[in-house]
Amino acid sequence: MTEKYEDILNRSWDEIPVPKLLPVGSWLLRGRNVALFPPKEEGQSMRVAFFYEAKEPMDDVSEKELAELGDDYAYSENDIVKQFFINRNKDWDAVRKHLALHGIDGAGKTQADTFKEFKGAEVISYLTTRTFTDASGNTKVDNDPTSFAKVE
Repeated sequence: MTEKYEDILNRSWDEIPVPKLLPVGSWLLRGRNVALFPPKEEGQSMRVAFFYEAKEPMDDVSEKELAELGDDYAYSENDIVKQFFINRNKDWDAVRKHLALHGIDGAGKTQADTFKEFKGAEVISYLTTRTFTDASGNTKVDNDPTSFAKVE
């Protein structure tokens, strides 16, 4: 990436890499941020979304598939998101338990305080892929974190 701010718009679009799917398997993830999304319309659920960047693959990720990404591929370019739909207190409890997997203890703290602690927190997640249709009707494939474990 360009180091000087004034040079950013002088880059060629050819210099911008296209994100690729990360291979299926366990990955060390680092928390970027947490966002709370209100319902878009009556009858919909509020959402809490945890945004991650991939830091490094674990031993169960295919070396061959990692090599296919290319030597200079930055894993952190991939968007990895875990969402919780909030309808009642049991859903908030699931969010609290998810934060605990990152070493974040909510005792005596507000939700906002623990969300701030999430940035930089690490966790191991098993990534698969999922296919979905976006709001524009386009079919997309993305990495999907399906299970989480504490970093030992």
